[in-house]
Amino acid sequence: MIEMASGLSALVFDADGAAHPIAEPEIIAVWQKAGNNGGPGEAAFLWVHLHAPDEAAREALSHWAGLGRSRPAALVAAETRPRCDSYPKGLLLNLRGVNVTPGAEPDDLVSVRLWIEAHRILSVSYREMHALDDLRTAVARGRVIANTGEFVAELALRIANAMEPVIEELSEQIDDLEDEVATDAFASLRRRLSEARRQATGLHRFIAPQRMALDRLAIEAQTLFAAPDRNRLREAADHVTRFSEELSMIHDRASILQEEITDKRAEVLNQRMLVLSVAAAVFLPLNLIVGALGMNVGGIPGAGSAGAFWGVSIVLAAIAVGGIFLARWKRWL
Repeated sequence: MIEMASGLSALVFDADGAAHPIAEPEIIAVWQKAGNNGGPGEAAFLWVHLHAPDEAAREALSHWAGLGRSRPAALVAAETRPRCDSYPKGLLLNLRGVNVTPGAEPDDLVSVRLWIEAHRILSVSYREMHALDDLRTAVARGRVIANTGEFVAELALRIANAMEPVIEELSEQIDDLEDEVATDAFASLRRRLSEARRQATGLHRFIAPQRMALDRLAIEAQTLFAAPDRNRLREAADHVTRFSEELSMIHDRASILQEEITDKRAEVLNQRMLVLSVAAAVFLPLNLIVGALGMNVGGIPGAGSAGAFWGVSIVLAAIAVGGIFLARWKRWL
C-alpha cells in the first residue's frame, strides 16, 4: 500500500479479489469514478484509507469524497463511539479495537471510521490499529477479498479476535487475585483489583455498543452484502457479545472479590480490636490496684513491710492470669 504525505493510501481489488496499490495522483479520480460508474473500472471495489487527518485533510475530504458535509464530519470526529448509521447511498460504521502499542493501557481502544458503499470503502483512523495493519499484511501476502461486504466482515472479525487475548489476560488477573485473597497483603490486592476493575469498565464501555453496531450492520447491509458476509458479521457480533458478557462477569467477580477483601480486613481489624479490648480488661483492675497503692498518702497497707512488694506482685500476677483464663473460657480470644 502506498503511503502519501497527505495520509491517503489506497488499494483497488480486482474481480478475482487480488489487491493492487494506486499511485498518488490517481486515488481521488478512481474514488470518484467508482462512485459515479458503480465500480472502479473493471475492478470489484476500492479501499481508500486516510490516516491521522489534519485540518487540511479533513477539509479536503468534504470536497473530493462526495459524501456531503455531515458524513465527513462523523468520519473525522476526534471522539467516537461504536455506531452504525444507514444513508441512502451507503453505511457509516465506527468500530473500536485494542491498542497493541507497547506500554498502552488495555482499555485504550483505537477507533476506525468506515464509509461503506457497494464498490468503495473509505476508512479513517487517527492512530495505528492492529486489525487494520493485520489486514493490510494479509492482503499483501495474497489474501483474496471479493467485495466490500467480505472486507468489512474480515476487518470486524480481526478486531474481535485481537480483543480476545486482552480479555483473557484480564480474567487471569482476577483468577490470580482470587487465589491471593487468603493472604493479608490487602494494600497490594486492593490496588491491583481497582486497576482490573477500571480496565474492565473501560473496555465494556465501548464493547457493549460495538455489539449493537455490528448487529445493526448485519441488518442494514442486506442490499450491500451477500448472505455469507452478513453471517460473518453476525459471527463477529457473537464474538463481541461473548466479550461483553465476559467483561460483565469479570466486573461481577471483581465486585465480589472487593467485598471479600473488605470483609477479611474488617475481620482482621475486629480480631485485633478484640485482643486490645481483652488486654485492656485484664489490665484495668491491675491499674486500679497499682494506682491505689501508689497514692502519696499515709496508711498505705504494707508500706513498712519489706516483703509487701512481692506480695502485691503475686496478687497482680494472679489477677492477670485469672483474667486471661476468663477471656479464653468466654472465647473472647
